[in-house]
Order: sequence, then structure tokens, then C-alpha cells
Amino acid sequence: MAIRSGWRTAKQVRHVVTSIVAPMGPPLSARPPVPSEEERLGAVELRRAAKDARQASRGRKAAQGRVAERDRIRRWNAADERRERMSAESLLRLQRASPEEKAVEEVIAQLTKATAIADGKRLAAAMEACKAHYTSAPGRQQARLRTQEWQRALLDDTHELRPALAVLVQGESSAAAAGIDSTAFHRARDIAAAIRRAARRTARIQARHEARAAKFLEAAARGGAGNAPSTALAALDASAAPADLRAFLAAHEAAFGDIALPAAPPLDAAVPVPALLDALRAAIETFEAQAAALAAQGGAADGAPARRELLRLARARADGVVARLERQVGALETLWRVVREHRLVRERPEVFWRTVKALGIVTPDSTAVGQLFGFARKERDDAGQSADGAVSGQVGTEESTNSGESHGVHMDGEKESSGMVDEKQQQDVR
Repeated sequence: MAIRSGWRTAKQVRHVVTSIVAPMGPPLSARPPVPSEEERLGAVELRRAAKDARQASRGRKAAQGRVAERDRIRRWNAADERRERMSAESLLRLQRASPEEKAVEEVIAQLTKATAIADGKRLAAAMEACKAHYTSAPGRQQARLRTQEWQRALLDDTHELRPALAVLVQGESSAAAAGIDSTAFHRARDIAAAIRRAARRTARIQARHEARAAKFLEAAARGGAGNAPSTALAALDASAAPADLRAFLAAHEAAFGDIALPAAPPLDAAVPVPALLDALRAAIETFEAQAAALAAQGGAADGAPARRELLRLARARADGVVARLERQVGALETLWRVVREHRLVRERPEVFWRTVKALGIVTPDSTAVGQLFGFARKERDDAGQSADGAVSGQVGTEESTNSGESHGVHMDGEKESSGMVDEKQQQDVR
């Protein structure tokens, strides 16, 4: 018989039989088959899983973690199988599809690829933001961050998940070509989600700080020379920059807490898409003018460092609003163009929602966009009954008035105002 050494089967036995060359006694046909390598590994894994389940039921934390990891891998494998099955079914349907359906599928594929590339760029920005936050954090906080897997994957260039993260940055459609294991790729997606969440938390804190600075400057400009913000600003100009500008703004927040900053127009379903796009473009021009004015004030050489920092923070808020509005306008323009050019998108709810998902428009923006185009997300079965008339009527009216103009929608793909993506909200609505 042939054996393989190094396989621990008992305390004193470290080999297994791989094949029987010349049997002694009963013939091979009367013997049970020699298990293959995969069968032996599967049997060992089953025994380990059963042992971990028994220990987890007794409250052992390490065993509970292994059981949870096996459940995650099982779900990942099931999702991969389901995705492959759906891809095969979609390919068969596409082969029997009409020219119009093939054209729509090609548009959806192009939008999906563009959204994946944009998501990769945002992931790269989130990684840089997390690295900068780690560098500026105190030593005790750095020690706590290093205990998390996503932070170790971010800091260690030799980490096993860095190739998969690089694929995500480039666009996850290239995962198969990169030859990355499916489990490693799913783990990298979890790491990427944790990086986005961490960057989003930091961005929200910074956004609140920028809004405070903008409110403080607005209150000082409105109240004249006698109000509390202008007096505090004059004292701030005459003194050195405070060690903690956030504490300075928090101390005077009562003086400007009732100031309402300008905001972007909401996605109102009662407003036609072209009118909404015009309102969003007007808001972009307003915030761009505000950012230019703040930049001009901050460039003055005689200004105090603290005042220049306040102007910089307010300008950063205006620039951030402009960037979000530009992404929103781009998404809406693209969707509006696709709806006008392809009949199936405005007549079939499932095609419309696939187009919205391909653009990266996610909840809650996707719900507002669906209502804007006449599709109600919660009414999945009969959404197309009211959608055809609403969208077709709006499209027909605009085609008669704007025959040579192409409006469109590319809504950013991000779920929150900070610019990061929340993975939990990016669920496929079918």
C-alpha cells in the first residue's frame, strides 16, 4: 500500500493510506474505498465543526467565533452560487432578448462598471482618511485601533487581504481576472465596509465642526458690531489662535445656535425632473460663489490665524456641498437620459430599479428618485401600473419642449452626506 506521512490521525500515528497496491486477504472489490484527500479534509472539518458547536454551546468565546466564521463562509459560498446561477440565467435570457433589451442591458453594464470605479475611488479616499486619522491619533487610541482587523489590513502592506483591497479600489468586476480566492475577496469587502464606516464617522465629526464655523461667521456678519459673535470674533482677531478652535466654537454656540445655513433643494416628486435639475444647478452656483467669497477673505494677509482657520472650515463645507450636489446632478441627468432613450426603463419597474442600482443610487435617495419617476419601491408587484403613465407623461412633455436637450441622472452611490458608502443599504431591490 502507499501512505502519506505527516498526516496526524492519532497521538502516535502520523500517516494515512492513500492507495492499496497489492491487497493481502480480501480483494479490493470487497474492501471499502480508500478516501481521497478531499474526503479526508471534509471529514476532519465536520469533526472540528461539531466540536466547536459543542464548545460554543458551553459558552467558549473562541469556539463561538469559529462557528460564526463558518456561518459567514457558508453564506458567502451560497451567495456566490446564487450569483453564478443568476448570471447564467441572465446570459440565456440575453441570447433570446430583443435588440431593445440588449441595448438596455449594455447600458446597465456600462453604468455598473462606472459605479464600481467610482466606488473604488471613494474607497481609496477613505483609506487615506483612515491612515491620516491613525497618524494624528494619540498613542493609546492608536493601540486600540491596531486591535481591529481592518486597521491592520490598512497599515500592513504585506497583509494577506491587500491584493483583494487593491482589486476593490480598481473596481470589483476585475476580481475574477485577478485570481483572488472568493473567501478572501468577501473578507476584503467586509474590511472595505469597516474602512468606509470609520471614514464616515470622522467625516461627520468634521462636517459638524465646519457647520459650526459657518454658523459663527454667518452670525457675526448678520449681527453687526454689537452682537456676541462679532465681539468674540474681534477678540479672536486681536489674540493668538486658540489652542482648540472646537472648544472656542462650542463656548459660543449659544450665540449662533439659531442660525440656519442654506441647504440644497430636496428631491420632490411633485417637481418635474428638468426643473429639479435647474434648481440643483442654481444651488451649486450659490455655494460656489460662497466658497469663492470665503477663499478671498481667507487669503487676506492681515487676518489672524484663527479667523483664517474659521474661513477655511466654512469654505470646506461649501466645497463639500458643491461636490455632493454635482454627483447628485450627474446621477439624475444620466437616469433621465436613459429613461427618455429606452422605453423598457420607463415601462418595466424591474428594469428601472436595476438601472437605479447600477447608478449607485441607494436608500433613501433611491426611494425619492423612484417617486420622482413614478415608481413606488414598497409596491413591488404593481409598481408598473402607475409608473408607465407618470414617467411617459413627464418624458413626453419634456420632449416636446426640450427636443434637443439631454437631461440625465447619476446620483453618487453614497448613502450619507459625508461621502462614504454604507454597505447595509446597498441591497438589490427586485
